[in-house]
Amino acid sequence: MELERTIVLKPGESFHTPRTFTAVHQGDYFRTLMDYRRFMMAQGLRPATPPTDGKGAIWCAWGYGRTVRPQQVYDTLPTVKQLGFKWVTLDDGWQDNVGDWALDPKKFANRDDQEGFRAQLWWSPLNSLSDAELLRDHPDHALLNKDGSRRKISWWNSYYLRPADERVVEYHKALVRKILLDWGFDALKLGQHIIGAPAWLQSRIASRQAGRFC
Repeated sequence: MELERTIVLKPGESFHTPRTFTAVHQGDYFRTLMDYRRFMMAQGLRPATPPTDGKGAIWCAWGYGRTVRPQQVYDTLPTVKQLGFKWVTLDDGWQDNVGDWALDPKKFANRDDQEGFRAQLWWSPLNSLSDAELLRDHPDHALLNKDGSRRKISWWNSYYLRPADERVVEYHKALVRKILLDWGFDALKLGQHIIGAPAWLQSRIASRQAGRFC
């Protein structure tokens, strides 16, 4: 991906860009998001109406950290129900490996009931540990820096995946289908790292924004 490219048009030639939405704003970006929503609706696209029961307060098991044990969650659920929560979140720590996203067989392999709650699962797309089967089998799925090294999420000790690679996109679609349809979760709590870009591109974008926008 190159941020700058020059196109030379000969007499009589034309160049058409994809349909694009551009906005300049001050302050927070919510006004711009509303403008974009109205723009998309003017094109005939209507957003789905979220169910009312999807807006309730959510209890999250992250209080037990990544070393969470199933019994800790199950023992807490009666109190969660007593407090009136309808939603629960199983947070980071359920998986066997970041990138492969299979249930840790030592933890949650033998019990899948949701105790009457609506349940969501924490998931951090577009990142993978180096020892995950995904990167061992498909090393070219990793996002690369300009020097050819893998783009690392340093404090997370994992690597970004290529967000525009169709194979990576299809892999993530399959994961969503497995979590929501096969496992029966009602929603996903998306973790960080979902905006992956090489460091050199991030710095160029940041410098342009600093020079052009408030």
